[in-house]
This record gives sequence, structure tokens and C-alpha cells, in this order.
Amino acid sequence: MTKNLMGKGKPETAPYATFEGLGVFGNTVVHILKSYQKPEKEFKNEYARWMVAVKSDHTYGGYDIGDSYVRDVADNLTLTYASDEFKENYWDTIHALAERGGFYINLNIVESFKFPDPGGFAE
Repeated sequence: MTKNLMGKGKPETAPYATFEGLGVFGNTVVHILKSYQKPEKEFKNEYARWMVAVKSDHTYGGYDIGDSYVRDVADNLTLTYASDEFKENYWDTIHALAERGGFYINLNIVESFKFPDPGGFAE
């Protein structure tokens, strides 16, 4: 059974992931602070949520913190930062997550995703 590696809340200064770009409210930065479900469950739940901190042209330089549906969090934004926990949590589903959430992926970040050690194959 897998574990939700993003189940513990983090401050906006140390997020699990960051999305940036020109959103519907102008220049936007979204920090993912917590995930309430494991990725497998998120894909089955159209109402899956993340706790986020959002800064845009309308927040006057500060962050608004609250929950958002995963499908709405980063629409038309680009994944610009991913913590080790985010990479390990979504290593096998990042492309499906991007399609569902409508965001773009910085290929340098995806290339650094950790793939699980299959075990028993050490040289």
C-alpha cells in the first residue's frame, strides 16, 4: 500500500510544488502545501483537493491560502518546482495529472523525477 507523501501541511516558503505563469488573474504563483489523498485516489475523485497558497496580481503581493480542486489548481500554468516528495508521489502519473489539471510541465523537472528502486537489482 502506498503512502501519501504530501499529507503533512507545509508553509508557503517550502512547498511541495510550484506552478507559475499567466493565469486568469494575471501573473500567478501557486504553491502546493498539502494533498489530502494519495494520487491513485485523486484520479478517481473529481473533487480531490490540494491546499494551496496563491499569489497573483489581485493579491497585492501576498498569498491567499486555501483548498482548491486538483483539476483547477494550475490551469494554463507551468510546473516550475517539484520537491522530492512531489516527484516520488507523482512519478508515474505526472503526465495524466498535467492533462487533467491543464498545466504544462518543465521537462527539466520531469527528468529529475525519482523512479522507485525495483530492489534486488543492485550491481
